[in-house]
Parts: sequence; structure tokens; C-alpha cells
Amino acid sequence: MPVERQVKKYRQRFGVNFTTTTFNNWIIRASELRLSPLIERLSSIQMNSGYICRERSEEMPSYNKKML
Repeated sequence: MPVERQVKKYRQRFGVNFTTTTFNNWIIRASELRLSPLIERLSSIQMNSGYICRERSEEMPSYNKKML
């Protein structure tokens, strides 16, 4: 559901008045708090795997160009 509609529902149901910017900041902060342990764990697993691969060419692969 779009943030604007969520803010409107909170305003109507609970009489809480805040901006979409505030609501977006809450969503971002909650996501950071909930996802940071997962991101740290996945990063640790990848760094300790002994194998990391990256694209070496400066040019985007042709299959990605078609999707853009």
C-alpha cells in the first residue's frame, strides 16, 4: 500500500498526524534494525567462503543491455 494511503489511514483511525517523510523514515529505520543482522551474517558467510566473483569488464553484459 502506498505510504500516503497508510498515513491517511493512521490519521483517520487513530487521529495521529505525521508526514509521509516521518513515516518513510520509520520504515527505513525499522528495516535497518531488522535486516542488519541478516546482512552481516550473509556478508560473513560470503567473505569466509574463499570464493568471491565479480564482473571484471567495464562494459555491461549484453543480456543486461536488452533489459534496459
